[in-house]
Amino acid sequence: MSVPSNKDELKQSFSQGKKKRRILGSEKKFQIFLECQRGDTPAGEILRREGLFSTDLVRIRKQVKEVALARLSVRPGIPKKSVASHNYNALKRVALQDAIVVSAWQR
Repeated sequence: MSVPSNKDELKQSFSQGKKKRRILGSEKKFQIFLECQRGDTPAGEILRREGLFSTDLVRIRKQVKEVALARLSVRPGIPKKSVASHNYNALKRVALQDAIVVSAWQR
């Protein structure tokens, strides 16, 4: 076994045994979640088939829960519109000026 002489050789020797990280899409994550929740196949078997760890499944379950709670917390009806603070202050000044003009006109 030879010892790497420079940094490039050292990086190559470490990177050869390293797996490329897999990025799952949202559809695939949800499919894995549903399959694990179904219960007819052990979760370990599904994770081995997909090349995932149990921590990955925990993370997927947490993401599904967060998204579901966020979606379920939305109240029905038309959402209230907000105005930016600088626009609000400008509208407030205009309304105040209009109120002064109206009160002077009523005198």
